Amino acid sequence: MALLRKFLYNKPHDGLVHVFERIYVTDYELVELYISSVIIGCAEALVKLLKKKSKQNCLAVVSDTLEIDTVKVKIRVKHHVHTTQYLLGVFNMFAIFDSCFRLEPWDQKAYKAYVRNVTSQFQETNPDSSFMIFNFWEADTANKIKDHLSKYYITTMDYPKHYEGCPLLSMEAIYHFLRSSDSWLSLGQQNVFLIHCELGGWPVLAFMLAALLLYRKHCTDENRALEMVHEQAPKSDLLSKMSPLDPSASQSRYLQYVLKRNAEERWLPTDKALKLDCVMIRMIPDFDGKGGCRPIFRIYGRDPLLHLEKTPKLLFSTPKRRPNVQSYNQEENELVKININCNIQSDIVLECINLDADMVKETIMYRVMFNTAFINSHMLIFNRDEIDVYWDKKNQFPKDFHAAVLLSSCFQ
Repeated sequence: MALLRKFLYNKPHDGLVHVFERIYVTDYELVELYISSVIIGCAEALVKLLKKKSKQNCLAVVSDTLEIDTVKVKIRVKHHVHTTQYLLGVFNMFAIFDSCFRLEPWDQKAYKAYVRNVTSQFQETNPDSSFMIFNFWEADTANKIKDHLSKYYITTMDYPKHYEGCPLLSMEAIYHFLRSSDSWLSLGQQNVFLIHCELGGWPVLAFMLAALLLYRKHCTDENRALEMVHEQAPKSDLLSKMSPLDPSASQSRYLQYVLKRNAEERWLPTDKALKLDCVMIRMIPDFDGKGGCRPIFRIYGRDPLLHLEKTPKLLFSTPKRRPNVQSYNQEENELVKININCNIQSDIVLECINLDADMVKETIMYRVMFNTAFINSHMLIFNRDEIDVYWDKKNQFPKDFHAAVLLSSCFQ
């Protein structure tokens, strides 16, 4: 019982324990669960149970308490938000358009009919609910869902579906999404939001939902938060089909940023301008089939010298000429230093690319995304588990591989 007492927030009914906030199962079922398993994974376990056991496909959104008997679990649902044929109810208070899992482009007429059917059915089956749509799209292209929903007076919040090719968003955009969604949900239990993304947007959508779970303190571990969201996908390999590189390392890093900011009074940290002096590679990866590689670098982000311009751009690219480009191998080069000398600030994407012998063909060896506001030293060190690599290329990096990014102050 001592283990259970630390979860108490309000005095529960006799013989009952309040364990988690806003997780529910039907009031006509008595579900046997070990208390330990409920505490460890109550959110995901109970939501799965709701989806499996309930005769209706619904999203439970009403009660603020979860009351647990010491032997059995009995949780009441006071109100259902019914999902439609094309909406996947995930966790509480939000649902995902199942088109987010598509791998093939839509026919325009079919897509228009799909969006119309989803929204109209949802409104008909949930007349007492208020909802808005969060949409992840390819910026500078036609906003398809917004165009189709404009005549229905449905509020749509738009976000990019990547940051310079990486399935993440800037910390500023992440913060806007978290504050907007949290504020909307906090206005009332009748408020829900629907989540939509254009083709290929599932990787960033999954990341943003994981960030929301952490932000609302429904989860305290970044990797588990990502797992909880990806478990909702119809296929376990969906992420690898949509993202050529495994983005989990950079996404976990940004989820750690969210966890760090949750503990601070001021959520958005102050931008820090730095100079990226060089990159040092220890234990050369094998990308030429001979135990070596020919590395070049590209760096994307905001230019700290342009104070009013926040649009990311290419900040640095290694010139494709000698002596800037050299071949290194594992036998002769245990440690390699490559000069960069590039001013950076805020959200940065660093790509390390192998240049083929013909000096034309390129293959990304690894990619990292980070934010300078969270750097507290003059060096960032990444091992092979902390870089984004192709799904089948990790073994081409030695187990002792390290990439060190050396930084210094940027005097503007």
